Amino acid sequence: MTDEIDCHLSFVQGFKKSQYRDSTIIIYSYDFYFYNYSSGKCELFHLKEFGVGDIWDIIDLDYNNLMIGSTTGLYIFNLSNEALYLLKLSDEKNIFNFHGISINRISKGNTPKTYWLSTKRGLLKIEIKESGGKIEGSILHNLIPNTSVHAIQRLRDYKLAVTTTEKGLLILERKEHDWEIVQRINSENFLVENSAHSIEVDELGRIWLGTDNGLYLVDLQLGVAQRFDVTDGLTHNEFNRLSSYQLPNGHMIFGGLSGYNIFDPLVFKGPKSEFSVGIHSIKLHPHKLLAEWDRIKPNEGIYSLEIPAHTTKITPLPAVPFSALTKKIFYRFSDINDSWRVAENGHIPLPDNHPHPSLKVEILFELTSGDLLLSDFPLELSFVKDSFPLKTLFLILFGVIGLLYLIFVFLRLHRKFSLPETGKDIGFEESSESEIWKDPIVKKSEGSSFPKQSPVYPTEENPAIIPRIGEGDPSKSSYEQRERSENSDSPQDQYNERFLSEVHSVISKNFSDHDFNVAEMAKLLMLSKRQLFRVTKEKVGMTPHNIIKNFRLEMALKLLEENPEITISELTYSVGMNKPSYLSKIFKEKFGMTIKQYKKDLKKKNKSN
Repeated sequence: MTDEIDCHLSFVQGFKKSQYRDSTIIIYSYDFYFYNYSSGKCELFHLKEFGVGDIWDIIDLDYNNLMIGSTTGLYIFNLSNEALYLLKLSDEKNIFNFHGISINRISKGNTPKTYWLSTKRGLLKIEIKESGGKIEGSILHNLIPNTSVHAIQRLRDYKLAVTTTEKGLLILERKEHDWEIVQRINSENFLVENSAHSIEVDELGRIWLGTDNGLYLVDLQLGVAQRFDVTDGLTHNEFNRLSSYQLPNGHMIFGGLSGYNIFDPLVFKGPKSEFSVGIHSIKLHPHKLLAEWDRIKPNEGIYSLEIPAHTTKITPLPAVPFSALTKKIFYRFSDINDSWRVAENGHIPLPDNHPHPSLKVEILFELTSGDLLLSDFPLELSFVKDSFPLKTLFLILFGVIGLLYLIFVFLRLHRKFSLPETGKDIGFEESSESEIWKDPIVKKSEGSSFPKQSPVYPTEENPAIIPRIGEGDPSKSSYEQRERSENSDSPQDQYNERFLSEVHSVISKNFSDHDFNVAEMAKLLMLSKRQLFRVTKEKVGMTPHNIIKNFRLEMALKLLEENPEITISELTYSVGMNKPSYLSKIFKEKFGMTIKQYKKDLKKKNKSN
């Protein structure tokens, strides 16, 4: 059934990295291939002879099985014995008949056993079960019936984005009982026509669409879209295949029948490509106007203006780091026929004795690439003049400081001559050092063969799993932790609690996903990997990798206590890990015993109870 060949193929439908084979990429077209990029060897699996149509997508089902979507249906391929069979999709009420239907894309669902299938007859949600050594599939729902669905993409806010032939781009959100369409991007608002094909999401959470009429950049939060075609530097306009990929450096590849294009989604270069430039925040001081800009997170929404001013229009930034891209910043006040000036250090000083109650400011960015970005609006600002001369303001300030100093000296002298000699006379209580440093949270466990660290399982009401994972850091004493808890009303503590809650929420919702790692965690928290490492190290005392690893170990411990009969392979898959040997190794390092020994002790404990 297999041949080892030279992997020079004339036609490739797509490729994916194998989760369970080292240094291996799965390449699929009419058949599919395992390509080992370390050895350069390519192994071909002949599926045409078994009646399999053109392959559109492949996904790892578990350690031994692949799920294959093709023009003739959904197949399961066992890698151990190279057995292939057609997966019959059925439902309890027998209202769906999708046996042998063409499958376009396969995507993991929000639970380990569920998957999304894009087909020519709708978006199917299926559940995979194993019964009697055979894998079976049951259809739970057809979310978009009678519609040809192309690509499926999960968004950061746990929504689904799907492209279709007749209805454009659809955004689905999980409601109380089912998924619902909450947003439509089609010819009625942004697209030239209602057909959309490939889809990718960039680092800022914006959607890029491949269509028959060029590429579209869609920002759902701002409700805007921009179209790019050959006049913007693309080699062609026909991106009419389900071929797209995001490289590790963030660059994107979109392909079609006429070739492919590689570009940076943050700075799309082309003769007509101009991003609108906006201002992050503007503060009005008595004599200077300070304009500040920075890389803005997409979820911050419309930018705020901290001035008594009226603005005609604010166009958001493209959210690129201008500090790295900007060579010079120019400004001018168009109302007074001002000439362009250089804004030193990002500061725009007001003109002396300006006669107008309001001014219009234009800003021009010269990038390191040589391009010029001009704000597409004049920012109109209204000013309020100082009601006090500057010298008068300084005299009042010095007078207040002098009065406060005299009051301070008087209180010091009064206390010196009126306080009793001992602290006991005025109610000071002495406390022993042992009471001060006593930590009621720490408990000793004696005579038990179970792990000393009793697991704390996360719930919606108890997100304390993240701080608990960080315990053991000698630099954070229980006294310091209790002191921080007493001052938990401070803004910094509230921010820390919110951050830890977000980290907990992201990990608890994604730990079972095999693709979930530090990079994905950083994307969901809308931070760079370097920022995430610094913040978690500072606030938790652990790296993001160790936080995810410890969380998965805690969940493995919980699953073992709930079901001591679970196999190590099932346990590894359930907590989002790939290799049982690695889970066994870190489990023993963490809890001081092997999984096998822990299961044995659990069984003894259950029998004794």
